[in-house]
Amino acid sequence: SLQGTTYAESNIFLFDHMTKFVISDIDGTITKSDVFGHIFPLFGKDWSHDGIAEFFQAIQENG
Repeated sequence: SLQGTTYAESNIFLFDHMTKFVISDIDGTITKSDVFGHIFPLFGKDWSHDGIAEFFQAIQENG
């Protein structure tokens, strides 16, 4: 319904101003496509981009 009262729950995370972190989505960034990225792993098929683990490791090592 588009009328009435709706409630949403949320969280607030506080970080030190010097904290570094990376935010990444998964669909199409880590996986090769949105749909197959969800389906293929169910059948044991890796549908991630080649080198994605190394990419995130390089980000971590770069600080």
